[in-house]
Amino acid sequence: MLSIDDFLPSEERCAEVLRALRWGDGIGCVWCGSRDVVKNGSYMHWYQKYTCGSCGRSFNDKTGTIFEYSKMGVREWLYIARELQKNKSINRISRDPGEKVQACHEDSSMIMERVETGKFLERLSGVVEVDEMYVSVGQKGTRCVSRGPRKRGLKLRGRGTWEKDEPPIMGLLE
Repeated sequence: MLSIDDFLPSEERCAEVLRALRWGDGIGCVWCGSRDVVKNGSYMHWYQKYTCGSCGRSFNDKTGTIFEYSKMGVREWLYIARELQKNKSINRISRDPGEKVQACHEDSSMIMERVETGKFLERLSGVVEVDEMYVSVGQKGTRCVSRGPRKRGLKLRGRGTWEKDEPPIMGLLE
């Protein structure tokens, strides 16, 4: 059986690669952009901490990335993201590195949330199509041959609003 050690480097090597990719053109403050930065210890043994000489704030290699505030190492992030990309279940992913299912579920949820948040924070460019629709949240159950879905909520006519129980949904396509 393959393990995480068979195809991913150590956490120390992952930290070195992250540092090289992030600070390839020189270390800059993530808060003010200044190049007046000094090293100030380490974070979790492998990640470097820095202090800005201009604004006085401190940061580390993970600050401002999707890995920020994560107790999970970059190595585990890469492993879980790789397995999620292969459409593996959380149960299967947790069995491979021997992690608990609940911990793996929380980690994968955090990865998916941060990746999606990062996608939505990007600026759209070029031709962008925007459309809206009003979805009735008042229908319950499934439609079947013998009966229609049950109704609930307000039955006011007109365009949908939160008060009319039809929230607007907006879609953007680049």
